[in-house]
Amino acid sequence: MKLTQFLLAGAVVLAASGAMAYDLDHPFWGPSKGQFASDTTYSFERTNWREGAWNAYEHTVAEEVLYGITNDWTVYLDLEKDWMKENFNAPHNTGNWWAVGTTYNVINNGQLFAQIGVEYGQNKYKYTDVNKFYSFSAKGGVKLDKVTPYAEVEWSNTLNNGKDNDPTTDLRVAAYTELTKKIGLDTGLKYGHEVSNPVVKGAYTLDAALSYSINKNMSVRIFGDYLLYEKTKRDFIRVERDYTVGAGLKVAF
Repeated sequence: MKLTQFLLAGAVVLAASGAMAYDLDHPFWGPSKGQFASDTTYSFERTNWREGAWNAYEHTVAEEVLYGITNDWTVYLDLEKDWMKENFNAPHNTGNWWAVGTTYNVINNGQLFAQIGVEYGQNKYKYTDVNKFYSFSAKGGVKLDKVTPYAEVEWSNTLNNGKDNDPTTDLRVAAYTELTKKIGLDTGLKYGHEVSNPVVKGAYTLDAALSYSINKNMSVRIFGDYLLYEKTKRDFIRVERDYTVGAGLKVAF
């Protein structure tokens, strides 16, 4: 089960914000004009399908490089390497991902935030063909003292064999809390809807990231997510349990 960009995530797609430059892990932070940023993460994901028929685990190392064209316009490059094993009897599978994208702040005055984004990328696993994908995203929030509640939506699709298929919509509601001047906590609930004929899936996932600012240009964090419930029209492939844990380092320069 692949999580996009948290991909939560991890990790979150960033947008430019001079007002938030002191806090690298704020969901609406991004590099200022002419500034670069690097976000390096490692994550481990474990998946169990219904009745334990299928099991899988996946190690992922990812690097995101961002550049601020203006204080409100950011471009980025994502690179990712996956090591995955299914059923624990099958051979290991490896995958390579890359994506390029851009985000733009429609509103960012330090109090109100609104952002749009677009992305295109490809991935290739050892035993599969090249998979091309694209996505559109939007998110908005409001800063209330030390808490910033926000919501984001992403619609993505694949371009296999020149045809659109496997459309996915992710809707996430979250809040970023400044626990101290150096510690931040981002928590969210995501609903993902995927159509992959003949399978239609709907899943609810809880996620969290705890960050620590070493200085104004460097932070570290730990993050994770846990599948609360998944519903599918083909019950025998329903995921019973899925969780991800990871750590990241973010640097602006």
